[in-house]
Amino acid sequence: MDEASERALPAADRWVAAARDGLADPVIGAVAPRVVELARKSLADTDLTAAQAGAVDDRLQEAAQ
Repeated sequence: MDEASERALPAADRWVAAARDGLADPVIGAVAPRVVELARKSLADTDLTAAQAGAVDDRLQEAAQ
C-alpha cells in the first residue's frame, strides 16, 4: 500500500478537481495511469479467480484510457 500512496500523493488534495474534471485535470491525469498500472500488477496477489481478475483488469484498462 505504501507504493500506491506514493504514486497517488501528487493528487492527494485534488478531490474537487477530480470530481469536476476527472482525468482532464492534469495532475489527476498524470497520476491515474501510474495507480492503475500498480493495481493491474497487484491482481495476481488477490484471491480472485482468473475470470474475475480478467474482468477487473479489462475494466482498469478501460478506465485508464
